[in-house]
Amino acid sequence: MFHIDIFPARQWLSQVNGQTMRADAFAGFTNAAIVLPQGVAFATIAGLPPEYGLYTAMITAVIAAIFGSSMIMISGPTTAISAVLFATLSDVAAPGSARYIELALMLTIMVGIFQMAGGIGKLGGIVSFVSHSVMTAFTAAAALLIAVSQLAGALGVHVERGGNVIERIWRLGEHFVEVNMMAVLISSFTLVSAVALAKLAPKLPGFLIALIGGSALAYVLDASSHGVSMVGALPSDLPNLHVPSVTFSDVGALAPGAAAIALVGLLEAISIGRAFAVRRKEDFDANQEMIGQGLSNTVGGFFQCYAGSGSFTRSGVNASAGAMTPISGLFASAFLALILLFVAPLVAYIPVPAMAGLILFVAWKLIDIAELHHIFSTRCAETVILCLTLAAGLFIELDFAIYVGVIASLCVFIYESASPAVPI
Repeated sequence: MFHIDIFPARQWLSQVNGQTMRADAFAGFTNAAIVLPQGVAFATIAGLPPEYGLYTAMITAVIAAIFGSSMIMISGPTTAISAVLFATLSDVAAPGSARYIELALMLTIMVGIFQMAGGIGKLGGIVSFVSHSVMTAFTAAAALLIAVSQLAGALGVHVERGGNVIERIWRLGEHFVEVNMMAVLISSFTLVSAVALAKLAPKLPGFLIALIGGSALAYVLDASSHGVSMVGALPSDLPNLHVPSVTFSDVGALAPGAAAIALVGLLEAISIGRAFAVRRKEDFDANQEMIGQGLSNTVGGFFQCYAGSGSFTRSGVNASAGAMTPISGLFASAFLALILLFVAPLVAYIPVPAMAGLILFVAWKLIDIAELHHIFSTRCAETVILCLTLAAGLFIELDFAIYVGVIASLCVFIYESASPAVPI
């Protein structure tokens, strides 16, 4: 019989006590400090004003924690979804423009509706059949797209946005003589700092420290007087209720991209949720998580959030900080709201090259070289899936790559099921 748990949080609320609240409060504060530079960086990747990344980190984390299935996963903006959203909308409207923002919010609502429909239809098991090679290749393609899109900011040049990886590199080459060496110095310092901190002091908030270091260097050098752009101040406001202003034709044009983002988000959330559930010996319901993720995006779209999903980085920090229940996600959002109210004006002093250097580090961390080598050295079928997905992401469009990968993955699954190896 079909059944939906309207309020799944009651299954873990009985576990909440003074001890868990203290542990979750500490984990939430740690998470808020981590997501501040991440949220700004991911919104930049998505082509949105920086505050939208922080709004997304607040709203989606709360709703997914209450209505999802994972005890430890934290939702919010992610690199892959930010890249797909940018690839979907950048050719339709100018990134950062009022129309671009309206389309992004509508796209987020549609993503949530698709995800909820999948959860209600109990498609969680089907999502699990998508090959791991698809996400590995898709993530690598997204990482390369992100890196190429940030090179202009890192070099201090202005280049027309949009297009695939090859087109972006070609346009960047045409402006190479305009490189601002001070911007290169700042972006390189931020990137090297992030890499060094990740290797030498992984428990420290490396993102935040590297960003502060790059901003301090820009201040000392008076970079703004030498043509280096600044991110600009964030509004010290919390997200408000806002109904996206779009047309019916916009909805039809956004549908393919929304379906791709919905699938990417579900693949991320389900894989992260299951991984932590196995590690912690807890139950995990993929269908309930799909509903939780869908609801977080649907509601988030009406509160100035763009599409989000489970964040592996934030979830890992949450676990290592000692979180015990999903209340940690609520604490993280509350602390982030306080930070936004009191720290937002300081974002005006962050130079664009420092943010670009940080995002280049994020892109580098996304590419799983070991897993790529493992796939190439094992099964031929998985190698074909990986190559098709990667090629589509690099030479066509990122949102189209996920469709290519899923179709190839399902074709391999059907072929192998129809031709099973029978031992003699």
